[in-house]
Amino acid sequence: MKEILYPVLLSALVSPGAGQLYNKEKVKGVILMVLFFLVIFGFMITMSVSLSALLPASLEVSPEQVRGMVETVLEEKAGSSTPSGI
Repeated sequence: MKEILYPVLLSALVSPGAGQLYNKEKVKGVILMVLFFLVIFGFMITMSVSLSALLPASLEVSPEQVRGMVETVLEEKAGSSTPSGI
């Protein structure tokens, strides 16, 4: 049971391909790890590009804008009828 459990746990919890490396299948393990990290890297790049389109052109915020936002939040919180402890 041990010889089956360790590779499965390594592949599930560490990285796909780690179980193959444990089983001394080095080429298969390295290929799986490289493919896994390429997919993760591609996903991160895709998400970064997609989310950057949602950001405003200028990220500068003046102190007056911050004060206005804080006042709005405080007014909304004061106007709510639910207790804050719930």
